[in-house]
Amino acid sequence: MYDVQEWEARTRSHIKVHLEQCVPLVIRRYKQAGGPRDEDHARAHSYALYLREHDEDILFPKTNKGNETEAMDKLVEGIAVLAFCPGGIRIFGLEYDATKIETDGRDELQQLIEDFDRILLQTPRSHYVTTTEESNWS
Repeated sequence: MYDVQEWEARTRSHIKVHLEQCVPLVIRRYKQAGGPRDEDHARAHSYALYLREHDEDILFPKTNKGNETEAMDKLVEGIAVLAFCPGGIRIFGLEYDATKIETDGRDELQQLIEDFDRILLQTPRSHYVTTTEESNWS
């Protein structure tokens, strides 16, 4: 039977994992460029209007095939821009503050490896291990 609470938890988890993977990378890109410009803030504002009209693309990705990528990209970009506001932004239980994201002393590959390791530690093994592989881990 279809359990709505389970579906909500799974959807929220997928969104959070995606944001954890992507938002810090976009924040670093902005930091390396000197921060978001006025055009970036204007674009993020337009994304808010788009996301309000297309929230179902994120919440129901299988029923709106193809649109979820654009919606998620705009969500990531908007959050990254808002992370530069004083105090940052808190969304889906995640907190992004550009002042707390480091860029100095790391190249992009090293940072990507560190982000990937952090995400794997937070992701339940059942999300990335098949049943056959899981039996080999025991």
